[in-house]
Amino acid sequence: GLGVIEIQSLQNTVVKDCVNLALKKYRQQQGLFIVEGWKLIDEVLDSGWQIKDIFIEKTALANLASVKINQLQQACENFYKINEEILKKISDVQTAQGILATVYMPKPQLDLEKLASQNGLILVLETIQDPGNLGTLIRTAVATGVQAIVLVENCADLYAPKVVRGSMGGIFRVPIIGMSRLEVLERLKASNYKILVTSLEAAQNVYEIELPVRMALVLGNEANGVSEVFLQASDLKIVLPQLGKIESLNVAIAGSVLMYEYLRQNK
Repeated sequence: GLGVIEIQSLQNTVVKDCVNLALKKYRQQQGLFIVEGWKLIDEVLDSGWQIKDIFIEKTALANLASVKINQLQQACENFYKINEEILKKISDVQTAQGILATVYMPKPQLDLEKLASQNGLILVLETIQDPGNLGTLIRTAVATGVQAIVLVENCADLYAPKVVRGSMGGIFRVPIIGMSRLEVLERLKASNYKILVTSLEAAQNVYEIELPVRMALVLGNEANGVSEVFLQASDLKIVLPQLGKIESLNVAIAGSVLMYEYLRQNK
């Protein structure tokens, strides 16, 4: 690692570049996204993903053990000391924790051939648009041992700060890849995955059936549900029973219950 570089001006180009990463367009252009807070930074360090810049607020830096400073400096290309004004400018949260990093997006590979040699669950998310829902689904997927997550057709941006935070660092712990509907269907079928979709029409109560051990669970858009393409291609349509009269469950809740039901049946 290098020495500490101090930045004092909001006009500094490094600060401006970092502020721009709040927008998806710039994240895509740069191949970088922001990770904020001590716990998430530790997750990045643990994951082996590459860090470009680390920004630490000067009071936080003064209170940091030298061994931790060393670890952080070794892990990044540039180590910046900043004031509170700059931290507020680049932070996405109300009460900033004093540390923030820019991290390179990995180039994910979904090795279905490798996955196909073992049974397991793949989660396919179709146009899930709420960052909170996406983050929660990723968090539960990691908790329940999901093998991989496929994002189809304009889901919320995986690297938006809300998704990164909502996933509790889950994005660093499970392979996540974007694919088209047809590509994912082709590859799942070729690897003998049974495709399960959530649907209200002619669907079976998930508590009354045996779930396949090699399974792809497709969850659809919050408002419109799973698309016709996946409904047609599905091996099984499932539904969670509802006793009370209420709108169907939030997709992150329903998805979480289904992932846990898979785990219960196949653990």
